[in-house]
Amino acid sequence: MQKRIEVNRKVRELLWKLERNRTFTGQFKSAQEYIEFSLEEAMKWMDRHPHKEIKGYVDF
Repeated sequence: MQKRIEVNRKVRELLWKLERNRTFTGQFKSAQEYIEFSLEEAMKWMDRHPHKEIKGYVDF
């Protein structure tokens, strides 16, 4: 797994769309805050389910 996030065109487009969504902006101040929240929630999930793959189990 690559440990750094590559800021490519797809990432920029997705961040742009998120930051313009009212529901999103009502909950998070920035995409950075959302990413931090998501990673913290992923860590909590992995602590509860250490032997399961997160892909396919977490409903976004």
